[in-house]
Amino acid sequence: MQITLTQQGLTLQSQNGTRSLLDFATKSLTTLQDDTDSQNDTDGASVDTESPSLECLGIFGIFPIDVHSLAVITKREQVATLQNAPLYKITGALLIPLSYQRARAVFEASQNNTTAEPRRSTDSNESRGSSVADSEPSETETGTPSPVSPSTLKFIRECQKFLSSGALFYSPKLNLHQSLKQGLLNKESKCSSYYLNYNRNRLFKDTEFELKIIQGHVGQVKPESSNISVVLISRRSRHRIGARYLRRGIDDDANCANWVETEQLLVTPKYILSYVIVRGSLPVFFQQSPYKLKPTPRVLRGAEATRKVFNTHFDRIESHYGSVTGVNLVEASSTSNEFKVGNLYKKLCEQNGKELEWFDFHHACKGMKFERVSELFNSDVVQAGVDNFLWDGLNLQTGNPTSVVQSGIFRVNCIDCLDRTNVVQTEIAKRVLEQQLEELNHDADNIVSSAYYHMWADNGDAISRQYSNTNALKGEFTRNRKRDFKGVVTDVGLTLTRFYSGMVSDFFRQALFDFLVGNVDERVFSEFDETCASSDPRMYSKSAIEVASEICQDDVISGWWLESLQNSSNKYIVLLTDTSIYVCQFDFMTERVSDFEKVDVDTISSVQFLGSSGSQVVISTSDKQFRLRNPTYNEHMGDKLRQYCSEREIEVHDGDEQSTTFVSRMEQRLKRLIWA
Repeated sequence: MQITLTQQGLTLQSQNGTRSLLDFATKSLTTLQDDTDSQNDTDGASVDTESPSLECLGIFGIFPIDVHSLAVITKREQVATLQNAPLYKITGALLIPLSYQRARAVFEASQNNTTAEPRRSTDSNESRGSSVADSEPSETETGTPSPVSPSTLKFIRECQKFLSSGALFYSPKLNLHQSLKQGLLNKESKCSSYYLNYNRNRLFKDTEFELKIIQGHVGQVKPESSNISVVLISRRSRHRIGARYLRRGIDDDANCANWVETEQLLVTPKYILSYVIVRGSLPVFFQQSPYKLKPTPRVLRGAEATRKVFNTHFDRIESHYGSVTGVNLVEASSTSNEFKVGNLYKKLCEQNGKELEWFDFHHACKGMKFERVSELFNSDVVQAGVDNFLWDGLNLQTGNPTSVVQSGIFRVNCIDCLDRTNVVQTEIAKRVLEQQLEELNHDADNIVSSAYYHMWADNGDAISRQYSNTNALKGEFTRNRKRDFKGVVTDVGLTLTRFYSGMVSDFFRQALFDFLVGNVDERVFSEFDETCASSDPRMYSKSAIEVASEICQDDVISGWWLESLQNSSNKYIVLLTDTSIYVCQFDFMTERVSDFEKVDVDTISSVQFLGSSGSQVVISTSDKQFRLRNPTYNEHMGDKLRQYCSEREIEVHDGDEQSTTFVSRMEQRLKRLIWA
């Protein structure tokens, strides 16, 4: 696609010729009908031969940092082919500021074939990174430069590095964020937790410029002497995304850290067979300190306090995949520092009727005897899963699904869900692949080869780098099917590197991850400036709502954790009952409601939705306005609140409606909020 700079904004032109204007002032996207319309545009959207332009491969989304910036893909590498559709790894990216002067500097640098590396400003107090290096400082409404924090400048550099790191994948023709069963090959696309740039890409939703990107890994094995290939796709969830010691266990929204769906596709001339397996942190509330080499997991809540969110987590898996068998690989010895958290998981499974196999990997494979992982399949529970879960399939000649259906899934975990987990997942996937090849009367030796194990080892390394900043431990066993002292020495080095990352670099990486996927807004960098850390935006949301609900006289229909637009330090819980809306100020230190106001439905004159998909909410009564925002991007909050208002005949307005004085008064303030 081509991007052309105009005074008014960026003109985007797709390969099909569709042209749209991304306006600098409003951050809106407008379709341009034809060249004649654009030439008659007196606001500066017209394109002439002198207008700078550049070619890009797709759009990641919009980042509202310093000035809003458009993140575009500039380089890619093909890593696999599926149904004649290429699968790409992103290897280059560029940030284009949505400001004419800054954007022009980026276009000129691009045309001069210069890289968008960070450059030092002549001002000793300021250095700018990435694509905004040459540009003037951001300006306030009075035209004077506004200060840019060091962490913001670091973000600009690190963002471009992350987008170019080889951790992101996409396909122009396939729904790479969905499994075969969910619609990988279909034209229709569903929202998925594996659609990494969902929140940052909302402005381009349902347009030709929308590009669905995943984080994870894509690999392929295709023997020269065979017409069969194996494609491996790992998709990391955008929920509870983060760095190793800073995102552990489960949160109040029933999302687990390091959640990855891995799909192994066996492709033949007649069939595509799909097998899916998932990994994710233990579904309990626990933490570990990054300041110790082998920290003891600290349990934050007991079984009773975890039960509800634990069941929600498993209900979600079962509704998506079918029956679940958990494979827990943490140490089972009562003297181990992993025992307490593993035993809590076991207790919750027993109390709630969930299938769990606890396999102490370190005990079974001690003495570098990793081949003993095969003892896991002596378990009737695990072997029954391998034999009975089966797989999904598609007949390529008829286009119809096969009669074989994957009816269940293995949920594998260790403490990090990296090293032990990848070894076990490789073994499970290999056994299923052998069953598939036997079913199709194909020779397994030609497919389950050294290249196959290397593909799974690459997958383990990729997922590990994204979570812990290093390759996976025990990787040489997955890759070469043997464990030796050279591998042990390598693992010691990786362990020390992880220790350093956990203490030093992961805190900013965590803030970066949360911002990139839209879990938080730009204020996370101000928080990092003050604390050198970033809080977990989802950790206490539902428990806080449950505490706040105790003040209500009526049954609570829905509730959300919100923030005040007037004072970002204030946290609020908004609760809906049949006759009232409660706005509760919540103190997260004491976990108590410090103040609240009850608003009768009859006194509400209107509800406004502003910002990104209604992420800002204004509740107006005859004498007061509550101006709130949703910091966690609850994707269902807007729909539920709209339905609530509709049932009670409360007027609803959207942010593009300019009829109220509030919208005009807040226009400049909202300019720096999220428009993704």
